[in-house]
Amino acid sequence: MDEWIDRAVRAYVPAEAPPGIERRILAHARAPRRSFAPWLAAAAVVCAVCAAMVLRPLISAPATMPVNMRQALLPAAPVIEAQSLPQYAAVRRKARPRVLPKLRVFPEIERVPEAEVELARLALNPKVGKALLAQPEMTEPEPIRIEPLSIKLLDED
Repeated sequence: MDEWIDRAVRAYVPAEAPPGIERRILAHARAPRRSFAPWLAAAAVVCAVCAAMVLRPLISAPATMPVNMRQALLPAAPVIEAQSLPQYAAVRRKARPRVLPKLRVFPEIERVPEAEVELARLALNPKVGKALLAQPEMTEPEPIRIEPLSIKLLDED
């Protein structure tokens, strides 16, 4: 293995730079740089437009328009008002979704008796009900007999 490494090190020759690379690097360094002025001006315009959009509602007051435009266009005439109530434009609001009352305890699932479950199954599928009624009644199975256990010691052979 040492011989193989020695051969590889002897065969290694440092690479030389391609011809003319020094001239190209120096020419690039001396070349005039591009100006960032157009990009800077575009960024300033975008910032100004965004600031105007954000600050517009704060600076300008909303225009007031009379509720009844005909009265505003007619010449002033003596008007006798029964009551001087402010007139408001009718605004339709979206109906809020009905909120359910909060419970103190999360509702638990109530267990349905097995007989009611079977009746529901019969009501939903009458064919199964007929098949179940056709079967003979089941009787109680006989109890299983288990003989008493006896454990023998290993030393007693």
